[in-house]
Amino acid sequence: MNTVLCDYNDGIYRVTLNRPDSANALNPEMIAELHDAFDTINLDPNSRLMVLSGEGKYFCAGADINWLKESMQLEEDENVNDALQLANLLKKLNSLTVTTMAKVNGSAFGGGIGLICCCDRVIAAESAEYTFSETLLGLLPATILPYIVNSVGVKQARNILLSSCVINAEMASQIGMVHEVVKDELLDEFLNSSLSRFKLTAPDITKVLKNELLELEGLKDLDVERTAKSLASVRRRKEAIEGVNAFFQKRKAGWVDKS
Repeated sequence: MNTVLCDYNDGIYRVTLNRPDSANALNPEMIAELHDAFDTINLDPNSRLMVLSGEGKYFCAGADINWLKESMQLEEDENVNDALQLANLLKKLNSLTVTTMAKVNGSAFGGGIGLICCCDRVIAAESAEYTFSETLLGLLPATILPYIVNSVGVKQARNILLSSCVINAEMASQIGMVHEVVKDELLDEFLNSSLSRFKLTAPDITKVLKNELLELEGLKDLDVERTAKSLASVRRRKEAIEGVNAFFQKRKAGWVDKS
């Protein structure tokens, strides 16, 4: 794998997003490699836990802006299929048979927060910040929206998604986006302690319990094609084209007050 590191030891898979020079932003290659990593974990009868983290300064900067720009040139069917890869990835992570933990080593944006909200337990560095930047670019967080709402609730989702505000560690903890906020230098130590605790549980029963919980949350039968079509349609709208162009040209988008 070129964009993902996947290590295994004693029942624990550690999956690391490995595009540090691009803030671990998601692109088609990374999405495909994450699909492969999650399939490997699901098929391994000895797997018990999975830890998802990022290499370097960031956890994940969401979708790669260059990928977004390229997707705007795709025909409708190609665009939907492109978006569907991300939608299916999120569903696969959310329904992974083993217990999943997000080790949030740094800031996360958009789709990166979607990955976090798909994990069972979230342990985050104190310095990490979170921003839903889609609406700033004229885009829609369609594929991640079900997991965000499931994680923080509709009322909080309205606030953080519509405002695109920066969410600090305290707020992320208050709204339930993360479970534990830890000083940056203690993140690994705290994670290892947490892993030790989770390994005390009966592995097969844990998988049965996780399946029961997935049934209760109502996302097991999520129509990912609908979310992918919604994202794909927005990518081709005038505001999305203007927002992405403004980003590359380092200027304010046309809808922003210039005064």
